[in-house]
Amino acid sequence: MAETGLHIPMTLPWAWERRSLARHELESLWGEAQLILRVINQMEAHAPRETDAEAPIARLEAKLDLALHLLSLSLQGGQSPPQPARITLRAEGCTLGTDLALQPGDEIVLSLHLSPALTVPLKLGAAVTEFAKGEMRADWIAMPDAIREAWEQWLFRQHRRRVQAQRGQRGP
Repeated sequence: MAETGLHIPMTLPWAWERRSLARHELESLWGEAQLILRVINQMEAHAPRETDAEAPIARLEAKLDLALHLLSLSLQGGQSPPQPARITLRAEGCTLGTDLALQPGDEIVLSLHLSPALTVPLKLGAAVTEFAKGEMRADWIAMPDAIREAWEQWLFRQHRRRVQAQRGQRGP
C-alpha cells in the first residue's frame, strides 16, 4: 500500500471499536475532536509572538474548554489508555495492521491518545477502505474543514519533530 502525501508512522496508545455512526453521533465526535485538537495544538505550539495579542486569550479559552470537558468526562468515570501500538497517521485517515477483524466498508471509531498530558483520547470516525500488503487503510468520515486543518497542523508538527530528531542523530 503506497502512502502518498504526509504520513507519520508512530507508536502511541490507540484503540478502535466497530460502530456505524449516525449523523448526530458523527457530529458529536467532530465537536469533541475539534476541542481536543485545539487544546493539543495550543499546548504544543511555540510561545506566541509578542505581536499576537490574542494568543494568550486563545490559550486560556482552550484550557478552560478542556477543563470543562474533562470535568464532564470525570463524572462519567475514566479508563486507562490502551498499550501503545504502531499506527501510521495521514491527513485523510490511518493505516493499521490487518490482524483486525474488519472488512472494507466497515465503520470504526478510532481513539487516539495523542498527548500524555491529556487523559481523554481523540476519537475520529473512519471507514475501512482497503487491505494490502499486511495493512488496512481507513479514511476519516466526512471530517469538517476546521477539524481537518487542526489535524493537519498536529500531523505537520509531528513530522517536523521527526525530521529534527533525525538531523540531531546524524550530527552536523
